Amino acid sequence: DNESFCTVLEYCTGPDLGAYLKKNKVISEKEARIIITQILLGLEYLNKLPKKIIHYDLKPENILLKFKTHEDKENFNFENCTVKISDFGLSKFKDVNEDEKLIGGSPLYMPPELFDKDVPNEVIENDAVDIWSLGCIAFELFYGENPFKTREVRELADLVKIIDKGNYYITLERPISIQLMAFINCCLQAKQKTRVSAKI
Repeated sequence: DNESFCTVLEYCTGPDLGAYLKKNKVISEKEARIIITQILLGLEYLNKLPKKIIHYDLKPENILLKFKTHEDKENFNFENCTVKISDFGLSKFKDVNEDEKLIGGSPLYMPPELFDKDVPNEVIENDAVDIWSLGCIAFELFYGENPFKTREVRELADLVKIIDKGNYYITLERPISIQLMAFINCCLQAKQKTRVSAKI
């Protein structure tokens, strides 16, 4: 109206992925693949737009689950839901000149380059940033915790050191397929150029 405006958003009937993981801890590898594939499709779409969009804050809490029917929600199954990427508050268009450099996000899901204030814009404005975050999500789906949340991390400086080295450990307590392990590893590469792309 003359004084305000409304934003109409798609309603997602399910919880966010973070809330689901807090309650259920881990999911099967088959379910993880369903979620990862849909997030990749979403990232691929953002990358194909005339003005490419980089999210900058991918994390389980920003992944929403939508069910087609109430019955699907009651009989919870990842095969019956659609994954939605949400919260574009930190996102920006690629190759758009701005006076201030955007460096932000959720530290546990941020790649090494976002902690470096001296990196050039072309490094920050790269969809590889979101791929790193997806690797963290993939790890968390299967193991129930972030790959960089360890006992050694007591403050942000400790976390930055670990992320900068790209050090994370896959436990043998829960067997993981070579394919999923390879995918996580391809996402969590400290150097952008060696990370996998969102193209499916």
